[in-house]
Amino acid sequence: DLRSLSAGFSSMSRGEVVDMTNLLAEARHVTLMRAVQHAQALGANGLIGVRFDSNEVSTGGIIEIHCYGTAVLLG
Repeated sequence: DLRSLSAGFSSMSRGEVVDMTNLLAEARHVTLMRAVQHAQALGANGLIGVRFDSNEVSTGGIIEIHCYGTAVLLG
C-alpha cells in the first residue's frame, strides 16, 4: 500500500508519524475496552497484569494489537 510506504519514508526522514501514532493509540484503547467488557461478562470487576502485544500481519502495513490480562473479582 502506497500510504504505508510513504509513512515509512516519512518516519525515517522526520521522526514520528503522528497519524500512525494516533491510530495505534486508538487500537490499544479499543483492545483494552474489549478486555474490560470480556472481564465484566465473566463477573470480574478488575484486570491485573494488563499488557499489550503487536505484530505486523502482512507486508502491507497491517498491524494487530493484542491486550492480555487477568480478570479478578476484588473486594
